[in-house]
Amino acid sequence: MERAVKTRWNTVGPALLIGDALKLSGEGFKVCVEITVMTCDCGAVASEDKVLVLSGSGRGDDTCLVVKPAYSSSFFNFAVQEVVCKPIVEGIKHEAIRYF
Repeated sequence: MERAVKTRWNTVGPALLIGDALKLSGEGFKVCVEITVMTCDCGAVASEDKVLVLSGSGRGDDTCLVVKPAYSSSFFNFAVQEVVCKPIVEGIKHEAIRYF
């Protein structure tokens, strides 16, 4: 939905902005946060739990975080408690989205 708003009114919403900010720590870091919020939203984990979450690419998992989940409606309660591992990132490795 946010991409439709971006396309129609040439502006950026908070989800795209937060996603790009999370990518500064690496694509896997962003994915770990996204999938944990989604699993919390669907009830697979509770927001009180401590979760070990993995992400990676077709070459295998390369990012592992210990997190305190949060629902998307209370996203800023999300906490990364420990970075177990993540690849070295030399700047942003994705195409920056041009918003304006």
